[in-house]
Amino acid sequence: MTLPNPLSLDALLRNPHFTSLLANHPNDLKLSASSDSRVPEVWKEWWDWAGEYPGTSSEPAWISVVRAYCSSNEHLQSPPGFSLPEPLRELLLKVKDNELDRTPYNISEPVTPLRGMSPKKSHEVIRMTAYVKEILKRPEHAGVKHVVDVGAGQGYLSRALCDAGLHVLAIDGDDLQTEGAEKRIKASTAPSRKNRRGAASPAPQSSRGALTHKTAHITPEALEDTVSSWIEELDATRRPIPVFFVALHACGSLTPDIFRMFVSRASRKDGASLWTPAGACIVGCCYNLMSSAVDFPLSRAYECLPHLSEAHLQMAAQMPARWLDTPASRTAAELAIRKLVYRALLEAHLPPPSTEAAIESMNVSRANSGSKVYRPRGAPAPGPTTGSGTGVIHRRLGKLPDSAYASFTHFLACASERLGVPTEAPPEGDAWFRRTQSQVEVLHVLRCIMGPGIESAIVADRVAWLREALAQPCAEGEKWEVELVALFDQAAGSARNFAIVVC
Repeated sequence: MTLPNPLSLDALLRNPHFTSLLANHPNDLKLSASSDSRVPEVWKEWWDWAGEYPGTSSEPAWISVVRAYCSSNEHLQSPPGFSLPEPLRELLLKVKDNELDRTPYNISEPVTPLRGMSPKKSHEVIRMTAYVKEILKRPEHAGVKHVVDVGAGQGYLSRALCDAGLHVLAIDGDDLQTEGAEKRIKASTAPSRKNRRGAASPAPQSSRGALTHKTAHITPEALEDTVSSWIEELDATRRPIPVFFVALHACGSLTPDIFRMFVSRASRKDGASLWTPAGACIVGCCYNLMSSAVDFPLSRAYECLPHLSEAHLQMAAQMPARWLDTPASRTAAELAIRKLVYRALLEAHLPPPSTEAAIESMNVSRANSGSKVYRPRGAPAPGPTTGSGTGVIHRRLGKLPDSAYASFTHFLACASERLGVPTEAPPEGDAWFRRTQSQVEVLHVLRCIMGPGIESAIVADRVAWLREALAQPCAEGEKWEVELVALFDQAAGSARNFAIVVC
């Protein structure tokens, strides 16, 4: 897969329009009918367009923006294609030009339903297992029979790999996850009255590998030690044993930590080693939990890129290209946007004394005010956390049930009860509310559309870093290959569909 041009990606991440969108969460704009809109000047053309849009179309403005984003570049460049303001059209083209290709990798493997998993999880486990088997069939990986599943969770992938005849070490940092995985193994191997129709039966015992579970707080050093301990326990005469690493959704900084260990181990020329890395297939996730101060940028190729704020990392998880796929996905997107808009317009409908300072003075020791962002190794992102929308009022409001967003009037009633202050609902059909609702919808959608470009920057940087770090021959003149593979299909619900593959 071709990686984005570093200079082009840098220009996008530093684009004034791009940076202003990420720096301004709708919750922080403090929009009010009695004051001028606090929006950046660079937004003016599309902000005015979004406010006027409801009177010209049966669909809201944000739908038009999403359709334009999902269209081909040729269609987007054609003036008759979409009635978008020119600055908006130009921004969408720049974003699309810097996004990685998400077309799923073609795996010629029969698809057999797996029991006890959601369709999304089954899709991921089936495809990752098939892909790992495909890699290990290559001549250069002949004899690789040992796999380490890092962050194994409930062990779905570990069991599938074990059923494929591989010896698997499943590592997780949570005792409860490990215990749950072991219980699932016992349940799956117990005699059942009847297999589900069409479901795969467990592999015969003779064809299965061995599965070992260990709990460990995963750092590069702890991961290496845990693997070494496992290898020592094996009754194997061959040394060193080649070990392949997998991770299905390695959260936050776990992905770069796995590769730090991998690079360190691969660079050693110690013939007495118990084991040696044979390759890896790692799918990351939860960018909001990574430490951008330490984990981005990693490579020399992309060192020109700016550090990422908390808002960048939050938006990197979005996949707006899939919002309109089905009636169900559109309904889910509409609810998510409605939640965002209602919360953004809340402060405009609180009486004047109910400022953030007044709310702050109340008893805010409730559980919903104590949320924290976990940053591995305690390394915060540099600079102020802008664009997160986590002001005092919204921390106090906390999470509300979906039913609270049935209408804006009902939402205000729920918010009033939660905050302990009165609210003032707008008149039916209020022009300012309708206009501002459309504007905030478009703002939120644009912020989400920036997300895939941010993820592309994170993933491309990791691939380039590994290529640089593993440039030296691994053994007998052989060189590591580092590839980026769109392993999963986002249409199946797999938002994080990129696997970084070393082999």
